[in-house]
This record gives sequence, structure tokens and C-alpha cells, in this order.
Amino acid sequence: MEGKSEIRSKGILARNAIGPEQREMLSRKIVMQIAQWDVFRDAHAVLIYSAMPHEPDLSLLPQLPESAGKRFCYPHIHGKGRMEALCPDPHSEWIRGSFGIREPDPDAARRILPETLDLVICPCTAFDARGGRLGMGGGYYDRFLPLCTKAVIAAAAFLVQQTDRVPMGETDCPMDWIFTDEVVFGPFAD
Repeated sequence: MEGKSEIRSKGILARNAIGPEQREMLSRKIVMQIAQWDVFRDAHAVLIYSAMPHEPDLSLLPQLPESAGKRFCYPHIHGKGRMEALCPDPHSEWIRGSFGIREPDPDAARRILPETLDLVICPCTAFDARGGRLGMGGGYYDRFLPLCTKAVIAAAAFLVQQTDRVPMGETDCPMDWIFTDEVVFGPFAD
């Protein structure tokens, strides 16, 4: 079986091969699937991510009518291997945080306790049809997700990032759902 770094590299290469116009169209399909999902409709506090280049872009999601009344939070990396959820107000400044990722200014945004989140949508480099997810390898989400005790955990990815099997270690957090541009995988049993 392939190792994590090889699977991660293949997933990144497949994702990066998608051109900008197609990526925008496929991202829109993922967003529309999430917006129609019952779990999303019922959620009040939602953690999404600001896309790095080539990742599915979820920035349209908070603008949709289905998002009315929801509180959207974004990851903020602070310290070695630690992540927290920040909720910007409409006038908050945004900065380039760790790894160049766009995030709310931590001095102006409100920190949200992970146990108050209803839904977390994670990025990934590769995934499998069993709920396995690979991130960039820093373990930020894998340390944060166990703290999200009442949240449904999902990933957003392009279908080309699917692999046969993601090797899951003891500290890797499986997804409850995975949203792609073509197929929604889940719910996965514990």
C-alpha cells in the first residue's frame, strides 16, 4: 500500500491539474451540494476554510440564501500544531496567516469554542470512499477535530483527489461525510 506522502503528492498533483475556470465551476458544484444538505441547513455555527490555491473554494457558501443566520468561522493557526476557530464580524480585517492562508485578524475576530461548532468542513489533499482524509501533514485538523464534540465533520475535495485507501493512524480523524464535485460520500459509520 502507498504511504501518506505518496498519496498526498498524487492528490495535490491531480488537484493542481484542474484549470482555473474548471476549478471555479467544480467548486460551485461542491458549494451547492453543501448548501442543500440537511446538516448544513440545521447548523448554526459552521467552520469552513479559506482556500489555498487549487483547493475547492467555499467562499460563495456564506453568501447564499441558505446561509442566512449562520455564524461562519475560519481556522487560525496559533503556535506549533494548534488551531482555533475565529468568527469575523462583517467589518473585520482579514490577514495572511500561517502558510499564507487568508484568515480573520485574530486581534479583531471572536474566538469560538470548538465544542460549540455544529459543522466543520475541512480541506484535504486526498480522500477515500470510507471517510479517510489526508491533509497537508501538519495534523492541525486532527488535533482540533476531537474538540468539536457536537459537530458533524465533513471534507470538501475534487473527485480527482480520490484514492483507493488513505492509511489512517491512531490520531487521524475520519470524516463523517465527503463532498466532491460529483459524488457525496457518507454518512460513514464509526
